[in-house]
Amino acid sequence: MPEPGVPVVRGSTGSKLRGTKLLYSVSAFISIGVWLFGYDQGYASSRARISINQPTSTELGNMVAVLEIGAFITSLLAAPLADTYGRRFTLRFGAVLFTIGGAIQTLCQGYKTMLLGRITSGFGVGMLSMVVPIYQSEISPADHRGFLGALEFTGNVVGYACSVWIDYACSFFQSDYSWRVPLAVQCIGGTLLAIGSFVTPESPRFLIDTDQEVEGLSVIADFQGAELDDYSVQTEYKEIRDAVLADRAFGDRSYKSLWNRYRARVMIAMSSQMFAQLNGINA
Repeated sequence: MPEPGVPVVRGSTGSKLRGTKLLYSVSAFISIGVWLFGYDQGYASSRARISINQPTSTELGNMVAVLEIGAFITSLLAAPLADTYGRRFTLRFGAVLFTIGGAIQTLCQGYKTMLLGRITSGFGVGMLSMVVPIYQSEISPADHRGFLGALEFTGNVVGYACSVWIDYACSFFQSDYSWRVPLAVQCIGGTLLAIGSFVTPESPRFLIDTDQEVEGLSVIADFQGAELDDYSVQTEYKEIRDAVLADRAFGDRSYKSLWNRYRARVMIAMSSQMFAQLNGINA
């Protein structure tokens, strides 16, 4: 019998795609989000061929740097947005922003328009780089989490490689297509991600945190490929519920609280990211 606090439901959810097939297909799909980040990082090589009004070296540098500024801003805003409206909504919003920014860049006719497109894409990238790892960790069972996390980051590397090779192929065009086509390609990935977010399952943690217990239990059962009243499903549900209740009891979910409660973890995460950038990975 389920313990008190666990929804009393039995049987299967009726979903056709379940278990590891669902887990790996969703993980591969949301990796498009970090693929877009990697692809846009590889934009640096094609910027040198932009022929709009003959931009100076400073203007070319600004075209690249402004993306990171936009990403920084929305990476801080994405967490409260994801807690309020859900991981799928934040994923979709980020993908739409990225696609709009890519379209502006592709069709731009001047330096200022290019900057607008770049920072808009940066807003999308910031949201995606924040919400995709959160979503990935919340749908992954503990025994798959490490591998799926590595798979997700691989999307960043693949995106960078795709950008470089597509850029090389387009370098043979003797027109604006040499830089417009590489910029247009990113819109395809953003559009696919936005559309797919309508059919991907919501994070079970968000569902339980917003008192949608049965829906949260159903998502857990689908990802495990088990019955709703299976012991492993019930156990994972209780673990998530207990963590949610602990967070509610603490009350404060601000970045200041995160720093005070998990300072060592935050320092490890921040330093690993910082040193990865300082070694010239994006040069």
